[in-house]
Amino acid sequence: MCRLLGYCSLRSAPVASLLTEEGLLGFTALSAFHSDGWGMAWYNTDGPHVEKSARRAEDEPDYGRLTHRPLGDIGLVHLRWATPGLGIGYHNSHPFRYGPYTLAHNGAIHPQDRLGEMLPAEGNGGSPEQPTASATSCTSCGGWRGEAAMWSRRSPTR
Repeated sequence: MCRLLGYCSLRSAPVASLLTEEGLLGFTALSAFHSDGWGMAWYNTDGPHVEKSARRAEDEPDYGRLTHRPLGDIGLVHLRWATPGLGIGYHNSHPFRYGPYTLAHNGAIHPQDRLGEMLPAEGNGGSPEQPTASATSCTSCGGWRGEAAMWSRRSPTR
């Protein structure tokens, strides 16, 4: 399963300062095994932002740069361990964004061979190569219930 880190702070802060450098190194070291991509989502006054890659976090300069920048006061970091049989690529890397929402899930999607028939046409974008993104798209539309999903949304009244 993937590794997820969610955070909430009183003000915009780098993930590295919230975890300490030692804590961030320990979390990032998990990407030696969870090496199928990484992603970060955060909210600031401009709304939600997502950066992600299909590369291993430990090898990605953008990951190091982003974890040391104050991005927002709420966010998440995701280290991906792909479901066996699903592709490794940018479109299957988490988190995903749908309007004001970001999502990263921790778990496998099964049964893979029936995923296309389980997802409504308006949710899957007609992309059998991207079942994780398709299922997430459908989740955000309310047509599918994922296992162990984590939604993150900034309150508009905050």
